[in-house]
Amino acid sequence: MNVGARTLRSLSGVLLLAMLLLLIPVHPAQAHAVLLRADPADGAAFALAPSAVRLVFNEPVEAVGPGLRVFAADGTRVDLGRAPERVDITMTDRSVLATALPEELAPGGYVVAWRVRSADGHAIAGTLRFTVGDASPVSDDVVATLAAADAPAWVRTADRAARGAMLLGLLVASGTSLAGLAVARTRAQRRTVASITMRASGVTLALVPAVLWLQGAVQVGTTELGAVSGVLIGSTTLTAASVRGAGLVLLVALARRALRVESFTAAAAPTLLAAALALLPLSTEGHQRSAALLPGLDAVHVSAGATWVGAVLLLALAVSGRPRTSAELCSDGADEAERLAARVGRTSLGVLAAVALAGTAQAVLLLDGPGSLVSTAYGATLSAKVVLVVAAIGTAEFARRRAHRVGGWQAARRALRVEVALLSTVVLITGALITLPPPVDAQVDLFTSSARLDDGLVLDVGLDNGRPGRTELHLFVIEDGALTGRTLDVNAVLTSMPDGIGPFRITPLLVEPGHWFAALEPLPAGDWSLEVTVGLDRFTERTSTFTVPLD
Repeated sequence: MNVGARTLRSLSGVLLLAMLLLLIPVHPAQAHAVLLRADPADGAAFALAPSAVRLVFNEPVEAVGPGLRVFAADGTRVDLGRAPERVDITMTDRSVLATALPEELAPGGYVVAWRVRSADGHAIAGTLRFTVGDASPVSDDVVATLAAADAPAWVRTADRAARGAMLLGLLVASGTSLAGLAVARTRAQRRTVASITMRASGVTLALVPAVLWLQGAVQVGTTELGAVSGVLIGSTTLTAASVRGAGLVLLVALARRALRVESFTAAAAPTLLAAALALLPLSTEGHQRSAALLPGLDAVHVSAGATWVGAVLLLALAVSGRPRTSAELCSDGADEAERLAARVGRTSLGVLAAVALAGTAQAVLLLDGPGSLVSTAYGATLSAKVVLVVAAIGTAEFARRRAHRVGGWQAARRALRVEVALLSTVVLITGALITLPPPVDAQVDLFTSSARLDDGLVLDVGLDNGRPGRTELHLFVIEDGALTGRTLDVNAVLTSMPDGIGPFRITPLLVEPGHWFAALEPLPAGDWSLEVTVGLDRFTERTSTFTVPLD
């Protein structure tokens, strides 16, 4: 059996295992930050103006760009740009974003616009409206103009294209170096490795500043130079770009040195370091930060994929110079090309297994089920990538089989060109995947309900099931459309409705006036009875009961 056939059979087993892994139920990665409550609420009407605006998220967030702003209908900014005086909640709870309002806010319509960065690095934004006195809400057109929540469409398109191009350059530069360590044996092959590495590293290095600026513009929602610079300075995005640039510079230096040495062995350690510096920042960006296992899985996935790209490119270039007559196929050059093909086949077996398994594990964490592969933009793009990878593997096997037949190298050339084109398309699709939110980021697993208490108070309940193995309970007591400043005693009890498990007593933590929080221990999934008791004073209590779902 030839190397190509062994490779194809082994990879078939790996891909079958990968498909089975997709069917295993697991907890998905943590989603984007979700706005649990806004004070004032969207559409709220006040006789007297509120003293502050507060946004409560389900996880710590960081304000980016303009952060939190409040506008009058004519576009005038009216917020004070600081936290409310009664409690500096920006210091005590990073899941809350707040700004104080003037004591005398004139009657009229107002717009609140916010933009934050969640734990996974993605920027999210939103708006809400409220009115003071006898006034009409601000129109949709004015809201869109005042919010300016998103960067222009051309910036978002350019960001995807530039990331795809940079990813292709990174994989070619680093992958060719890594593949060269495994398969390059002759001086001619080493010169080819060095030449590709220098050119790809140089072009990619030139793209790094452009990609960095576009990432900042998308995060901050504007192309204004000062705003983009402000969000980048001191950020992990800038750090990742610096590390990537250092790796590319080192790759160029090592490639120049490789032209003057007889073996790559001496440069193995620094080459691995340079490739790691260039590639591994990819594993710390975007949704790869949303679960503990994702960075490591992505590092394996990217490194193995880069090695595959580099090995295929080297073989394609070697075959492109093959003789075309059967008589010439007996030359020493033909034998060396065949030996290179055999080494590439053996190398591909290992790296493709790593690509398949690591990629499948990532998909299990980022997708909320097999149905997401066709029902979401992220899943459909991922499905297209998988189809192209399988097509590239099939094309590679066809090329290997033809290469072992007399006169088959011409067909092998064509097949390898197709394989290179397919891999290039896979890389560009991967660049688009980086900018798309996975299905778990679009899915919000929240339960909300309300109950009226005495004395003009309203109890709001928010239950967040979005974190694997952790459920968070938020309780809000509202008075006159905003969080109350009263001193209240709040307790809760959970009892399983179908199983009769419990009761479990909960003592929520007061995180700010009017807002209580509790992290619940893992409990069986199903409908539970939640009883919330609010002590209004020493003699008066009010109990409200809710049916809440636990996942």
